[in-house]
Amino acid sequence: MAVATGLAIASTAIAAGSAISGGIQSANAQKALENLNTPKLENPNRDIRISTMGSDLINEQGERRTANVLDTLQGGSARNIFSALPQLMASGNDISERAALNIDNQMINRENKIASYEERLNVIEENRYQNEIAGLGSMYNNGQQQIWNGIKGTISGAGSLGRMTDGNKNLGGNSDFGGTVDKSWNPPSFKY
Repeated sequence: MAVATGLAIASTAIAAGSAISGGIQSANAQKALENLNTPKLENPNRDIRISTMGSDLINEQGERRTANVLDTLQGGSARNIFSALPQLMASGNDISERAALNIDNQMINRENKIASYEERLNVIEENRYQNEIAGLGSMYNNGQQQIWNGIKGTISGAGSLGRMTDGNKNLGGNSDFGGTVDKSWNPPSFKY
């Protein structure tokens, strides 16, 4: 009988410890969830330099071409110079447009890379945040389950102890030493 009583006390204590452990785990999960900080990821595409070298080369080529044409025209007549001026102006405008387009294309490419990377960062951060919340929620729920299992175990252990002590009272003396057992049972009376 002493072994059974000891086991019942031990299981009750273990169940109570499980309830306490579950409460601590739930509280820790709740604190961690309240203090959850998501790390900020940096976008390396923000530091992409816009190169003006391509547009500078285009401008230099245009200036050389214009200088060569003007040099050639100096040996000719005024009529040749005046007839070539509109073409020189158009060529200069074309060169300026190509240089500006080169820089504009680099800017667009940079902005697209930044936007694409930001989108990936947002997905990564959102997934990380959702996973952290799910993990902490699982930890909290596990702690709550431990609390209820501990409470159930404690009640069950206490009930076992109660039945054991009640059984010892119903024995006419110590049954291990030849006492008589009272086998009459009276149902409890409930008041409604």
